[in-house]
Amino acid sequence: MKNLQNIPFVVEASKLLGQFVIYGTYKIGRFIGIVYTDSPEDSDLYYVIFDGKKVIFDTCLSGIYPLKGCIQERAYEDMIRTAKLNHYDQEGCMSSPLPRDQFKAEVIGKLTKYDHWITPIVWDLI
Repeated sequence: MKNLQNIPFVVEASKLLGQFVIYGTYKIGRFIGIVYTDSPEDSDLYYVIFDGKKVIFDTCLSGIYPLKGCIQERAYEDMIRTAKLNHYDQEGCMSSPLPRDQFKAEVIGKLTKYDHWITPIVWDLI
């Protein structure tokens, strides 16, 4: 596999890991990592976004835009407070169908043999 950790946009995007970002068509989610896919049908880098219940792969051809420092601090803190109560990967979530560690393991287990993490997975809310 290619050494992709030092690509400038990967270095810059890595600074946003764990933060809420705007991605895709103006959706908000938590940026938890970058994956490189090298399947026979596809070869691309993807932002890995977590919406609280599922993981979304969004092409790195589009951008991600941080919310932290760009919206009122109180509003961002409220997003974190709400995520702690509702996101399946958080200890305080009461509605998760699986225990927190099992849920995280299933998310990671859904990757195919063609998917490679370029960054560490960041589950922490930042």
